Amino acid sequence: MEKKGLFTIAGVSVSTTLEDTKTNSTIPKLMNDFFENRVSELAGIMCGKGGFGMFIDPPNYNPTTDEFQWIAGVEVNSHGELPEDFVRKTIPAHTYAVITYTGHVAGLGEAYNHFYQTWLPNSSYELADSFGFEYTDESFKGPNATDNVVELYFPVKKK
Repeated sequence: MEKKGLFTIAGVSVSTTLEDTKTNSTIPKLMNDFFENRVSELAGIMCGKGGFGMFIDPPNYNPTTDEFQWIAGVEVNSHGELPEDFVRKTIPAHTYAVITYTGHVAGLGEAYNHFYQTWLPNSSYELADSFGFEYTDESFKGPNATDNVVELYFPVKKK
């Protein structure tokens, strides 16, 4: 469990489904493009080389059929100009359940499944909001590495 205060990320986003991401690698392509080609377009970066992958689910989200928003971004100061196709998202203060995943990014789905299907139902917590995020620091070795460390953050509150 970890408490985080309010912070802001900026980056590029896409609306996708889990099936589209599995079939077309939508999220990995967005993440790779942003961190390899687009991040340098941002001013006011706050967190060095660390980066975020953030999902925002719609109300009554159905993971089998519904689209959700994914943002590939970095922490920025809360003001300043953004390139035209970039988005900014201010994340409120929350308590987070944090899962540290080590391995190839293709296995991240198993970590999400563990959280939603095992940890959350058996805990004394429930979701506190309709988003979550992945965080990687400068030790991230790239999408093909088998020993990346990715922290998954889920906002929770006591039941």
